Amino acid sequence: MGAIRPHKTPVDTESDWDGPAEVAEAPNDADVLRYMHAWVDDEGDPDAKTSYKFPHHEAGTDTPANINAVNNALARLSQADIPDADRAGVEAHLRAHRRDAGLEDKVENIKPNTRQPIRCFEGNAKPYEPFWRIVNAENSETGEPEIELYGYISEYSWFDDDITPKMFKDDLYRTGGGGPVTIRLNSYGGDVIAASLMHTIIRDYPGRVTVQIDGIAASAATVVAVAGDVVRIQETGYFMVHDPSVVFLMAQLNIEDLTRMANALKAIKEGILNAYVSKTGLSRERLSRLMTEETWMDAQKALDLGFVDEIIHYEKPIPIQLPQGAAVVNALRNYSNLPTPIAQALENTNILPSESSALTEDMKHEAQVLYERVQNILKKGVR
Repeated sequence: MGAIRPHKTPVDTESDWDGPAEVAEAPNDADVLRYMHAWVDDEGDPDAKTSYKFPHHEAGTDTPANINAVNNALARLSQADIPDADRAGVEAHLRAHRRDAGLEDKVENIKPNTRQPIRCFEGNAKPYEPFWRIVNAENSETGEPEIELYGYISEYSWFDDDITPKMFKDDLYRTGGGGPVTIRLNSYGGDVIAASLMHTIIRDYPGRVTVQIDGIAASAATVVAVAGDVVRIQETGYFMVHDPSVVFLMAQLNIEDLTRMANALKAIKEGILNAYVSKTGLSRERLSRLMTEETWMDAQKALDLGFVDEIIHYEKPIPIQLPQGAAVVNALRNYSNLPTPIAQALENTNILPSESSALTEDMKHEAQVLYERVQNILKKGVR
């Protein structure tokens, strides 16, 4: 049986987790590897690290489980390439460590796909519908297979969505075939859960991934952008970072609701900072300040700060083009430091009417469980 039997153990709830480093330190020894992980490929080599998944202990046979690693493994379970028959056993193993740490909460009662996905942004997309477009190599401008991400990084939240992330992963692997692939990006943001999971999927892809920013990479879209092995931006493009936020009207909230939401936002920011630190090498303090100040960067500044690796120079630069009638540009109205070209483009764009955003019961529930899940999804999303 691939799922390793649960074992009671002390749980480290304080330390950060670096799974690749822990696995690298582990010896090629079946007893150590089995203890460190929650699943083993019974048809693989028992002494080979590639036969094991979901590490959550430091290297050894008597070390405590790390709660960050446990939560990360749970967040990735739905996307993992393991037999469906093993998932329940793996989940039971990881949940047992959470109980050992005294972390029994509503996360344990959530079952995948039992609720309609939550719409985050206005638009015409349907639940579980791809928001990306595949371009085969023979039809692409780069000569490589491409995935085009123009617009929202999902109109629907990927929270508790086990379907759409798998679709994106399958399309990436099928399109790239394990070789080079280019992601064309022109996005003003979206669902940070989706962005963080896409970051992880892109980083896990075995081939070289080039992210080419054709216009704007803003907000959550930047988390996707910095996942690329090489990040390019056209010379008239922009890159924008800012603090995560939530907008709602006419909602009755108590102190606990507000505290959970504040904690979730702090966790989201920490995860985004992990991604930016990994890409740029800048200090967390400086990056945090850039986010708080809502920093718009032209191509040269994004290159100078390390968010991108290369500027694409065209004989005739591509002007900023916002999608006509698209609700996504509504979000741009909320930013305070819009560059002049984008502000001018907005003046010529048809804006869909905004709807009031009340905090629904589903959204309250999401805020309650978001803190731990986002923290660990995003931490795994950067290495």
